[in-house]
Amino acid sequence: MSLTQGYDSAPYGIKELGSTYLTEMARELQQLQADPLGKFLPQREIMEKEVKVEWTEDNLRVTGVVKPGMPNKLNTFAKAQSFSFQAAYFRRGQFIDQDTINYLRAPGTMMQEYGMDLVQEQMQELLDQGNMMLSVLRAQLFLGGINYTDPETGVSIVANSGIPAGNLYTIGTTAPVAGSPQWHLTATATPVTDLQKIIFRARLEGKNTPTHMIMNGQLLQLLMMNKEIRSYIHPTAPTSLQVGASSLVQLGADGYPTRICGVEIVRCDTLYDDLDNTGALVRRYLWPVNKVVLFSANNPDLPGQILGNTFLTKGEHPNGHNGSTGVWVRTFMGDSLGGPTTAPGVGMQVGMAGLPVFKKPKWVHILTVSTNASDITGVTGSTKYVV
Repeated sequence: MSLTQGYDSAPYGIKELGSTYLTEMARELQQLQADPLGKFLPQREIMEKEVKVEWTEDNLRVTGVVKPGMPNKLNTFAKAQSFSFQAAYFRRGQFIDQDTINYLRAPGTMMQEYGMDLVQEQMQELLDQGNMMLSVLRAQLFLGGINYTDPETGVSIVANSGIPAGNLYTIGTTAPVAGSPQWHLTATATPVTDLQKIIFRARLEGKNTPTHMIMNGQLLQLLMMNKEIRSYIHPTAPTSLQVGASSLVQLGADGYPTRICGVEIVRCDTLYDDLDNTGALVRRYLWPVNKVVLFSANNPDLPGQILGNTFLTKGEHPNGHNGSTGVWVRTFMGDSLGGPTTAPGVGMQVGMAGLPVFKKPKWVHILTVSTNASDITGVTGSTKYVV
């Protein structure tokens, strides 16, 4: 069924709603992601239905020294743990009713342009939902492991992050930050000192030096109220836009810290809608307010190694086993939505399959800065969203 029949100049070359060009457009739009965590787990397409991963120590071995013309031993590596995880399958659909289609097929340049805009807007909405699902899975991975159950379908996706138990810290309880006041205590907490201790331990144990840390904006606001943090900011202009007097705390254009102890802050204020246990729609923070995750995006001594990937696998592609990986699009007539009682029109589905995984889980350190999230939201004055 043609939306723009006879319009050869249609954007993206789309002349048929059922055309394969829709998938090409979806692939282009799918790259427009706002997820602050996505760049640390870059997308990679694989022609598999499962995601296989090996967790190894950093390979710091030197190559073998040999005599000219003499044989050498085969390359060997440190023992690795190998796992296979089932990718997450997800899809959503939209419906364009027949009256709208007939209107868009009417002669006139404005009709043509509006028709293309409508298709692209609906596709972008579906892709945004898919990208948000990937964002939720990435956040769970950074926070210790993926364990998500869809409240509508009841389908679960579970994947171990591989982060060792020794990389989990609680302020006031776990060495080397045992005895430190939790961070909601703005007058006595020592976040700079705590981070120095954890960074030093990570470096000393050879797991790599953290380069970034993820936190919610409410926690960042609380840190601006912290006595130790403020002591590192320029004493004559504590709310200025200048870099702090010490490199231990650096400020951005908005006056909030961008780096502490040389570690870049990744601010994650993303919100998403989901259903709670009662079926009610709630708005949630992607990132909990009482968690800070320090990690290494790469290894300066081993430039070929990265933290991990978001793998896009083979899913429910309409072409079956011949289909490519990544996002797919299919369209169908209205009667396939629910039988003869369904209003006539055309439906459009967008789906993908994938899973984010760590390749170097030992590079990730999870810090619980306050036992109760409400301690932070109470200080910063925001309890609007579920944490």
